[in-house]
Amino acid sequence: MNKYISLVEKYLDANKSLDKVYTFEYEEKIFIGMNTVFSPFVFEDTYFFAKHLPSKPNDEFLEIGCGTGLISILKALDGLNVTATDINKDAISNTRINAILHSVEHQVSVLYSDVFDSIIRNHLFDIIFWNPPFIFTPFSPNTFLEKSVFDLGYSSITKFLNHFADYLSPKGRAFLGFSSTSGDLKHLSNICNERKITLNLLAKNFLEGNAFEEPFSLELYELCLS
Repeated sequence: MNKYISLVEKYLDANKSLDKVYTFEYEEKIFIGMNTVFSPFVFEDTYFFAKHLPSKPNDEFLEIGCGTGLISILKALDGLNVTATDINKDAISNTRINAILHSVEHQVSVLYSDVFDSIIRNHLFDIIFWNPPFIFTPFSPNTFLEKSVFDLGYSSITKFLNHFADYLSPKGRAFLGFSSTSGDLKHLSNICNERKITLNLLAKNFLEGNAFEEPFSLELYELCLS
C-alpha cells in the first residue's frame, strides 16, 4: 500500500483540527477557510499551482475542485472570467465567501459539480485546471475531505481525462496538478496513453520536509491530445 496514505491521513487530521472557520494568507491577501474543506494552510500544493498556472486576462477559466477558492479568486483578480466547481458543498460556500471578500463575486460562478457533470456542454474554456486527489487508493474515501486527496483506482481522474477536451476552446489548454512522490505516475501515464493524451511537464518543485517526512515532489502537467 502507498506509504503516503498514512502520512496524508495525519494531515487530514490536522485539517480537521483547524478552527471551524479560520483565516490564512497568500501573497499578502487574506482568505477564509473552513476545516471541512481541503486547506492550503495544511496542504501546500495549492500555493505551488497558484504560482505556476498560466493564464491571461479575459480568459474563460474553469477550476475543478476549487476548495477554498484560492486559485479561482486569484484568477478573477487577474481579470479572468471564472467558473469554480466542487463536490463538497462546504467548498462551494467557502469559495463564494472568498469571492465576496475580494469583491470578485460577479466574476466567479461557483457550481456544485462532480467533475464536469454540471457544466453546460457548449460552455468552452481557455484554461481548465484541476488539482485532483492524486493518491491512488484501493478503498473508497468516506468524507468529502478524504475525497480531496484519495481517489479509488483513479476513477475521478479517469472521468476528468475522458471529458476535459469537450470543454476546451479551440486554443484552450488543460492542466493537471500531480505528485510523482505520493501519486502513481505510471498508472496516470497508462490512462493518458490509452486516450492519446501526452503529459507535458510545465513546472516541478520539492517540498523539503514541510508537510511530509521526506522531500515531496509536485508537478504541474499540461494535457495535450495527440
